[in-house]
Amino acid sequence: MARLYLVRHGRTAWNREKRLQGSIDQPLDEEGESQAHQLGIRLKEVDFEKIYSSPLSRAHRTACILNQYLQKEVSLEPALREGSYGSAEGLTQSEYHQIFASQFAEAKSLPLNQRAGHRTIPGSETMAEVANRALPFLMNLAQTQTGKNLLIISHGGVIRSLLLTLFEMDDTGFSIENAGYVVLEFKDSCFKMQETSGFIKYN
Repeated sequence: MARLYLVRHGRTAWNREKRLQGSIDQPLDEEGESQAHQLGIRLKEVDFEKIYSSPLSRAHRTACILNQYLQKEVSLEPALREGSYGSAEGLTQSEYHQIFASQFAEAKSLPLNQRAGHRTIPGSETMAEVANRALPFLMNLAQTQTGKNLLIISHGGVIRSLLLTLFEMDDTGFSIENAGYVVLEFKDSCFKMQETSGFIKYN
């Protein structure tokens, strides 16, 4: 049985401004650094085997701060990078909902089993495409690291895509706060969600 801690990176200035970051690289702000330190203190008693991180600086910096408390090897993994939001990157949430109102409404009206493959924004990655690169990486860890705790630093869009794919969770019905996490346990050839922190449900 492997336990995978999926962590969202600490806050950035664009998170504070509610801007879509996607593939654009943004550093942690002061609050984001503090969040990472607080999480490191919280998790320091967990015996992790290794830390895996998205190569984007907001995730990698979060991993490096956590490692001040955990003292484990940090490995960068391209499969964990945030999905691209295409032409919406850099927009605020308000601007996004104004400019892409019809596309967003169309996507939200789709059944969950169709939503992951729907391309809402021109030039963006679909949730299915994000999950299709991230999930094989997680499955490989789960199947080869039996009995281990693994720390994985990624992004809100990646975590939402994975939960939609694994558990058919409505991606518009929850969010993960900065430095929040979800613990997945892999047992009997399937994942189960065992613990959350900073996991907010809207309905």
